[in-house]
Amino acid sequence: MEIRQLKYFVRIVELGSVSRAAADLFIAQPALSHQMANLEDELKVKLLSRSVRGVSATEAGEVFYRHARAMLRQMERMRTDVQHAGDYPQGLVSVGLPSSAATLLAPSLIAEAAAKYPDIQLQITESLSGHLEELVVNGRIEMSLLFEPLAPDTGTARQKVSSHLDVRPLLIEDLFLMSAQGVGDGDTVSLAQAAPCALALPGRSNVTRQIIDAAFQAAGHEMRVLAELDSLRNHPRGGGAAAWAPPSARRPFRAARPACACSASPSRLCSAACRCAPSTSCP
Repeated sequence: MEIRQLKYFVRIVELGSVSRAAADLFIAQPALSHQMANLEDELKVKLLSRSVRGVSATEAGEVFYRHARAMLRQMERMRTDVQHAGDYPQGLVSVGLPSSAATLLAPSLIAEAAAKYPDIQLQITESLSGHLEELVVNGRIEMSLLFEPLAPDTGTARQKVSSHLDVRPLLIEDLFLMSAQGVGDGDTVSLAQAAPCALALPGRSNVTRQIIDAAFQAAGHEMRVLAELDSLRNHPRGGGAAAWAPPSARRPFRAARPACACSASPSRLCSAACRCAPSTSCP
């Protein structure tokens, strides 16, 4: 197996076409197809599936793609580290941000990185925390901000199932009920008062949504979900729906009041995660 075969395969999957990949790589299409056939023969498994819509990775090909991407990224990083050992940090740095945080954090992150590390090329990936964690474990991104539920018994981070992650808790965020129309008469409202509000929330696979669901379920109340959306940037601003979010996201709303169940608002833990060195396990 050759490094160039990894590069060829990754580009074919990314472009979904052998002909487009050949043009992009400046290699004749028959030669590229021959390299992929040799790769499949060596691995004794079919990596690519061809159809009228183009070329896509098979199930085995998806696994091979993830490993190939991680290996190529590591090699590029090794080359940069060796060539510029002792110099200022430079090269590609990939960072993951949850979709709800990217709108607020990405502009500042880009500006700070450009000011302090001008030779770094920042690559930001937006997704759900669960997917971002997987990307860090697989080596497809260097680090990520993650949102996590708090352990109900200790109020701290849950135990990580992966020994390949180094997770550092940063802060605990209380979630506030954001509404353009005031709810209740005081500075705080109960979950019982908040329950009738029409809500626009993330989908059920979102960690923040799971935290909110658990808080209402524990208090014995049902939510009125008007819509599900991926990010607060898509939130309807006409006053028809409220949202649960940290105080930093309150600008679209005229009122922002913390909703309390028993003694605490729904809260989430913000952590920074990076991948441990291949030869070690994280504590």
